[in-house]
Amino acid sequence: MKENLSNRQIKISSLICQTMNNLFIRNNYYFDFLQAGHNLISVTITDIHVSRDIRNCKAFLSFISSDLNSNSFEQFVEQYQQISYIIFKDIAKEIYLKYMPKISFVEDKIGRNASKINELLLSVKDDIDNNDDEENIE
Repeated sequence: MKENLSNRQIKISSLICQTMNNLFIRNNYYFDFLQAGHNLISVTITDIHVSRDIRNCKAFLSFISSDLNSNSFEQFVEQYQQISYIIFKDIAKEIYLKYMPKISFVEDKIGRNASKINELLLSVKDDIDNNDDEENIE
């Protein structure tokens, strides 16, 4: 999906992603603000897409939780969008760029899809194991 990215885009993307993840680890207030009574275990920035003019970037968020549904994921992305200016300022303090890109947050659905696939595979495995047990009994 990535088109021809310049070296500058790749470097800035990597730098912002690394800095953002470090900020999330060091500053629990991002996490505390967003947890709000849910069983949220982890929030990770999986990828950053920087625009050609380095003015905008999309941060892809991955959540690990024990009880979130799709509406909760959308709420978390919206909450991150609400505090994006605070995160923007904190990143700007950590790294120096001529133009600091404006950050917008998007849910990274790969993790959620992977967990659904894993659940399906486990259910198929359980079905196979149950059928094998029934055949051994007969």
